[in-house]
Amino acid sequence: EQNTEFFRRPPTLPQDEVLWGIQEQGIRHLEAAGYAQYEISAYSKSSKQSKHNLNYWTFGDYIGVGAGAHGKWTDINSGQIFRNRKTRLPKDYLNAIKGYSAQTSKITDEELPFEFLMNALRLKQGVDKKLYQERTGLTWSSIESLWDQQVNTGLLEEHRVKTTDKGFLFLNQVLDSFI
Repeated sequence: EQNTEFFRRPPTLPQDEVLWGIQEQGIRHLEAAGYAQYEISAYSKSSKQSKHNLNYWTFGDYIGVGAGAHGKWTDINSGQIFRNRKTRLPKDYLNAIKGYSAQTSKITDEELPFEFLMNALRLKQGVDKKLYQERTGLTWSSIESLWDQQVNTGLLEEHRVKTTDKGFLFLNQVLDSFI
């Protein structure tokens, strides 16, 4: 990201084959120690998954506290879903005159399918399809034809909001079809 050391001076990365070998070795090491992958970027021991992360990935609401923090909440009266972010710099966040909120925006009905799937499909076990309607207010039929197309390619499961093993490796490609 901008304003980071890696943005200013990007590191030279090994070739993909080398990176894949490093990843496979890391996975074997974690599994040998009793860890299992429960989401795209996290492993844990049985029943020790991060509740904080699981709330994100199941499209739950959360409050962002502190400079640069992000939040997401559902208005219980209207059912509308909002995201907000706090001002990034601590000196601005602590300045009562400036205020701490940098941006609040409504997630539109057109954005909701992608927003939900971008989170839920990170989970290795996926989620029940009924959670889609519970968390977005939209019916499954709003994405069913796109979903079925990805099922036919072998990237998504038919009966659950879940990627196949192959789809998990190509999650960005899967998500692109819902934009």
